[in-house]
Parts: sequence; C-alpha cells; structure tokens
Amino acid sequence: MAAKWHIRPNATDDFVGQRYGAVNAGDIKDRAPIFLYLHGMAFNRAYPHRVEVYKLLSRLGYHVMTIDYRGFGNSGGSPQGEADIVADAISLLRYARSVAPHSPVFVWGSSLGTGIAGSMVRVINETGGVRPPEGIVLDAPFTNMLAAAYHSPQGKVMRVVVALRHLLKHIFDSLNIAYDSETNFQLAKCPILILHSADDGVVPIQLGHTLSNVDIW
Repeated sequence: MAAKWHIRPNATDDFVGQRYGAVNAGDIKDRAPIFLYLHGMAFNRAYPHRVEVYKLLSRLGYHVMTIDYRGFGNSGGSPQGEADIVADAISLLRYARSVAPHSPVFVWGSSLGTGIAGSMVRVINETGGVRPPEGIVLDAPFTNMLAAAYHSPQGKVMRVVVALRHLLKHIFDSLNIAYDSETNFQLAKCPILILHSADDGVVPIQLGHTLSNVDIW
C-alpha cells in the first residue's frame, strides 16, 4: 500500500502533528478544496522543496494529500511499469473522494508527476470508477518520457549518437513506460494550468510549450 500524508488547511509551520494517515469515509466536512500532490522521480514525498509546497497550499486554506508511489520512500513493493505508479495515484484520488465527497479535488503534478497525472486522465477515461479531478496543475511538464530523457542534461549523448535514443526507447517499451502526456491530456475534461520556468535545467520549457498547444477535450 502506498504511504500517504494528509495535511489539513492552516497546518502549523513546524509541520509537527499535521500529517495524518487514514481518515474515515466522509470525515472531511469543511468542503475546502483538496490538492493531490504527485511528486517527481527523485527522492520521496518528504523532500524539503515538496514540503514547502504543502505548507503553502495549507496556508492558503487547502487540504493537501500526497503519497509515495510503490518503491518510493516508505511505500512497499516495486513498480512493474507505468500502470502500477498510475494505479497508486488513482488510489489517492479515490481516497480523497471517499473522505471528502463534497470537496473539489485538484491534481498537482510535478515533473514525473505531470506524466502520471496525464496517464491518470487516460485510465479514468477508459475505465471510470472514480470522478475525475476538477482541475490539474502541471509543474514542469513534458510531452512523453522519451522526449524528457532526450532533452535532459544526461540526454546530450543521445542527441549525438542516434542509436542510443533507439536503445532507450526499447528500454522504456520493455518496462512499459511511456507517460505520453501529449496524447493523454487530449482526453482531459477539466481546466489545466501549466507552470514552467524559462531556465529549467532538467525539463526544458520547450516541452511545456508543446504541451500547452494540445487540444483539450
């Protein structure tokens, strides 16, 4: 099971005692909006800059729920591909809907989390079973996993040796990893806000620009 935190609105700055585990179904009565934070590839939900985002949203009066996907942080298991990670994210959405059925829910994806958010949109569109989020925030998004790797600082060699790009695509395909946000977000039925720094040295802003031109449903 994916380990989760629930930070309530106006949590104290020291963050002590404000991270809740399970909450009973229907327990959240204030109807305040909920942000589901999907973190990036490195580290876990407790990484300092992520905690600062939780604190900011909490101070603004929002609930924040976040998880470590299986294999991250103190979550057990090992993901066997994109589908497992996305299933963990959808389980967080189901949890939010169950404990706060009357609150609007927004997904905040950061870096890899933006790709997970896109795949959530696709899976929910295909299978149903949970009400989609009311909105999505994409913080440093990319178009697909291969493009993100190709344009990353470590991808310089792929831009010179084409065979390495083909090899990486083969590896991603064998691991069932695509995070094809450029396709997935065409299925979105909610507003999407894109945040991207012009000097992002990991995920170039050009990928965010490309994604911003996607036709939303």
